[in-house]
Amino acid sequence: MNKKDNSLTDSYGNVSNPFRYCGEYYDTETGTYYLRMRYYDPSIGRFLAADTHSLQKQLQKG
Repeated sequence: MNKKDNSLTDSYGNVSNPFRYCGEYYDTETGTYYLRMRYYDPSIGRFLAADTHSLQKQLQKG
């Protein structure tokens, strides 16, 4: 946010947008994407938590 005129642009006129490819939220502080139920870290190419939906299916199958 530009403090000079309270606009949502930086000094070069760029707009800060936390939503990236396919509308996924990118957290600039952590460098991770929030993909609805869990976070994805592109630096390691992995999710930071297990897929609980997939785990539930495995438990139901026995």
